Amino acid sequence: LAGASLAPNLRVLGFSAAMAGVATLLFGIGPAIAASRVDPAKLITSSGDSHTAAPVRGRQFLVMAQVALATILLVTAGLMTRSLRELLAIDLGFRADHVVTMRLTSIDTSAAARIRRGEFLTQLAGMPGVRGVATSGCVPFDLACVITVAVRGVGDVDASARPAEVELHSVSQHYFRTMGIAIAAGRPFVAEDTTAGRPHVIISESAAQRLFGTAPAIGKLIAFD
Repeated sequence: LAGASLAPNLRVLGFSAAMAGVATLLFGIGPAIAASRVDPAKLITSSGDSHTAAPVRGRQFLVMAQVALATILLVTAGLMTRSLRELLAIDLGFRADHVVTMRLTSIDTSAAARIRRGEFLTQLAGMPGVRGVATSGCVPFDLACVITVAVRGVGDVDASARPAEVELHSVSQHYFRTMGIAIAAGRPFVAEDTTAGRPHVIISESAAQRLFGTAPAIGKLIAFD
């Protein structure tokens, strides 16, 4: 739905108007030419002839078919517009407007490269109009780079329960604030999380319920299966 909008599009309206004009010419010229070749006197004298009703019935059937098809198209267009409006109104869980993404590629893992990348992000954050900068391995709904893993709860949980299939994303410290993602409980990442002995993770509410049930998930341990 990227870029989807219900606002009128001048190109689409122009194309529709042009196609409507072409269709009117194509389907209107034929009957007009046929009508111009009919002798009015002969048409009046043969008005009671039953043989002249067949073409009329054919035209009536054609008109009825066109009206039926037009009605189906209008109903379908209305349903599609309603479905699109509801899709655009769905809460995605993050703020998609006023967010600009860019792709950075670097295979240098040295300390100097990390420092340069950090300086670059700091410069971006200091640009006028920029409220926050964050990095992530994937943008939302990018199925090309989604990594799915199985995780289990560690500790006072049912060891026989099936592991939960979750998507694993590596994000920077200010990702949740930049994307406008609300945290239901706990805290966002801080700089010290990158130097801690165990890596810290933030899981979704559905994953927390799957792994720990109704027990609070803050401070719990999970293990990759």
